[in-house]
Amino acid sequence: HAAVTLTLPGELIRPGEVQTLSIEVPDAVSPKEYGYGESETVMGICLASMTFEFRTVPVINEDRTIFFQDNSSIDTEILTKNMAPYGWTSYASDFLFRTDTQDDILLTIDYGTYYDAPNAVVSFNGQEVGMLTESHAAVTLPLPAELIRPGDVQTLTITVPDAVSPKEYGYGESEMVMGLCLSSLQFDIQEIK
Repeated sequence: HAAVTLTLPGELIRPGEVQTLSIEVPDAVSPKEYGYGESETVMGICLASMTFEFRTVPVINEDRTIFFQDNSSIDTEILTKNMAPYGWTSYASDFLFRTDTQDDILLTIDYGTYYDAPNAVVSFNGQEVGMLTESHAAVTLPLPAELIRPGDVQTLTITVPDAVSPKEYGYGESEMVMGLCLSSLQFDIQEIK
């Protein structure tokens, strides 16, 4: 028994065509063969429900601030990977967005944490662009235009190398590894005049 969330990548979608989702149970047998009843119909799994959520990557083509606190729909605002609840990053968390700008982007990260010095590394499309060293701050970092991948999804990664759980840090009972608690990410396009 389980509820499982899977990602169906956009590149696999065939526009204008019927999409096919297949579920195969290689070891499926009938209830009779399984010793569970008299039916000889081969059965795999019993589906209770199937929910499809269309997720879009936000487009950062003008000033945009994404708030994390008190935002129950954070996953529809910005795609994230490895996020803990309430805007907390994990050891390493990714934030995905699109942009068609060819100019630098100034990113302001407003955050806090229980670490005295988190020494978090901020990377943009695989290249380090700055560090977050204070326990509470609003830090502005440049995302250089030369790192932007035109027509592709951009990846902002925040890594806290020494991230531990609040319990390990002596700050609470939670055993979930947490890095930074994000209040907001603000993207400002720096247009070249």
